[in-house]
Amino acid sequence: MAYLWQRLLSGFTAVVFVGLALITLRDANAIGWGWLLARMLVLLIMAAATALIVTRARWRQRPLRVVEAVVFVTLSLYLVARTYTVGVADLGAGAAV
Repeated sequence: MAYLWQRLLSGFTAVVFVGLALITLRDANAIGWGWLLARMLVLLIMAAATALIVTRARWRQRPLRVVEAVVFVTLSLYLVARTYTVGVADLGAGAAV
C-alpha cells in the first residue's frame, strides 16, 4: 500500500511543481523580487521533494508521511504568497482608477 501511495504522491508533486513553475513564470514581471524569491524557494523545495520521492525505490510509511507533510506545507505557503500578491495588486489597481 505504501508503494502505491508513493507513486500517487510522486505524480501529484510533479504535476503541482510544473503548474506552480508555469504560474511563477507568468507572474514574474508583475510581482516584486522579494515575492519572486519566496516563490522560487517554495519551488525549489517542491522540486527536491519530487526528486526525492521519484528516485527512491521503496519508502516506509513514516518517511513518506513526512515528505507528504513537507509538500502540503510548501504548497500552502505558495498559495498564501500568491493570493496575497494578487490581492495587493488588485487593491493597487482599484486605487489607481
